[in-house]
Amino acid sequence: MRTFASVFVIAFAGAVLPAQAGEPVVIGEGVFVEEALARVGADGAIEVFLVVNNRSSGVAALGVQVPGATGVQVIDATGRPIEPSIPIHSELYMKPDGVRIVATGLSPSSTIPVEVTLGIGAPVVIQAQVLTDGQAVPDHHDYQHG
Repeated sequence: MRTFASVFVIAFAGAVLPAQAGEPVVIGEGVFVEEALARVGADGAIEVFLVVNNRSSGVAALGVQVPGATGVQVIDATGRPIEPSIPIHSELYMKPDGVRIVATGLSPSSTIPVEVTLGIGAPVVIQAQVLTDGQAVPDHHDYQHG
């Protein structure tokens, strides 16, 4: 498994990076994406699920965009748009029927690029793996934090 330090060296603004279990991607000092998954919803919209861990000493305001989408929102469990921030030493665990990113106007493929920013920082593009029809979103609680 990669160490936090080695991942920090390879992550830089504008990079297109995978975010798979065991391979966190640094998006800011002490803040990283542990997983990035997506699926096609019943209405044809793409739902994106990130797990963002904030091990920094400050609150991380999270911004997301999905290149090529006609609409992008981060929504809560009730479907209301939100602007997420991640408190110090905590984790934002996006999941179906919870906080998630909804992107419209995309044709699904095997991966979806997601631009993630912290505050006014430069975006880091992460490839979210699109799950196949009927494939459940894995339970992140099985993840081994490094």
